[in-house]
Amino acid sequence: MANITEILLNEVGRQWSQAKQSEDQRAALSNFIVVIAVAGQGFIVDKDFPKRAMVLAVFMTLLGLFGAVAVAKYYERFRMSMTRVGRLREQLDSLHPELKLDEIEQRADARHSSRFPRLSHLRLHLLWRFLMLGIALMGAFDICMIMNFGH
Repeated sequence: MANITEILLNEVGRQWSQAKQSEDQRAALSNFIVVIAVAGQGFIVDKDFPKRAMVLAVFMTLLGLFGAVAVAKYYERFRMSMTRVGRLREQLDSLHPELKLDEIEQRADARHSSRFPRLSHLRLHLLWRFLMLGIALMGAFDICMIMNFGH
């Protein structure tokens, strides 16, 4: 039985590693997109929305849309790994019911929710997606400004 437990624990570790990799890649990509968007926006505003910045504004819009899709995909990969961890934990719990893993998790979740009643319901992946959509919206706004007021 210890051998089965070791195998399960190794697989849990591997899935956690996959989930962390997805989050690390999402963070790196998000930071890259934000830096590019801020630099592009700074250029467009500093130059007073010139017509020649239209390509940059379109690029920012597409970059924000790409970011929103990529963030959603990274979240999907993260959830896949976490679902696998959940199934492995169920298996561990059935092999070692004396650990009461579900009971411990439920108590911890309840305590956490009571300490952070509003924030515990806010989904972080949605914040990242809205940030990326905000970048796309900023690019679209720049397109409108350039078309109407650009020189």
